[in-house]
Amino acid sequence: QVTMIQGTKFVEWPLAMTVVLAHPEKHDQAISPNPAAFQVPKVEYKYGVATEVDASAKTVTLRDREVVPYDALVVATGFSMPLIYPDPGVSLQERKDEVRQAAEAMKRAGTIVISGGGVVGLELAGDLRVAYPDKRIMLLCRDQLLAQFPVATREKAKAACEARKIELVYGVSEDAPSCVRLEPGELHVADHTVSYDVFLPMYSKGPNTGFLTGMPKVLDGKGNVMVNKHLQ
Repeated sequence: QVTMIQGTKFVEWPLAMTVVLAHPEKHDQAISPNPAAFQVPKVEYKYGVATEVDASAKTVTLRDREVVPYDALVVATGFSMPLIYPDPGVSLQERKDEVRQAAEAMKRAGTIVISGGGVVGLELAGDLRVAYPDKRIMLLCRDQLLAQFPVATREKAKAACEARKIELVYGVSEDAPSCVRLEPGELHVADHTVSYDVFLPMYSKGPNTGFLTGMPKVLDGKGNVMVNKHLQ
C-alpha cells in the first residue's frame, strides 16, 4: 500500500511560473486543478501539510491532526521559492490570488528589483523585459551572474542583459527584504541605494523539512536531509 501526502490539491508547473508572472492570463495553462487527472492509480492520497514525524511510532502527523502510519517513509518535499512554488496547504483559489496580485503589482510598477542571480532570477528578468519593454528591471547578484556556470555562459548572459537593458547590481544587501514586497521601498548594496516599486526574491529558501526538526540526526545545519551515497 502506497500513501502520498501532498501539500496542495492541485499540481502546478514551476518551470512556467516566470512566464506566468509576466503573463498571468496564462496561469491556467500551468495548472492541473483536477486530482483525478494526476493521481496515480491504486495510490491513496492525503492532501495536507505534514507537521511532525514520530520515528518511534512510525507516524506522520498532518496540520489537521490526522495521523498517517508508515512502514517506510520517503521524504521528497522539494524546496521553497517565493511565487515560483505554492506554499504547502494553500487552496487553488489562494494560489491564483497570490499570483494575480503579484502580477498586477508588477504591471503597475516603474522599477522591479529581482534578488538572485541564478537561473530563475535571470529567467524572470528576461520574461518581464519581453512583457514590459519600458520598465526599469534590476537584477541583484551576490557575487556574479550565474555563478555556477562556465565563464563563457556567464559572459553571454551578461551581454544579453546589457542588450535588453536589464541592470546587474553586484554585492550583498543587509537590508533587502526576505520576502516578496509589492509596495515601494529601498535597500542598500555596497555604496548604492536601490529604490523599487516591487521586490522579488528569486532564490531557494531551503528545503521544506520543518516537520523533521524534532527527529535527531536527520537534518544538517541547513535543513537538508542527511543521506548516504545511495540517497538513503
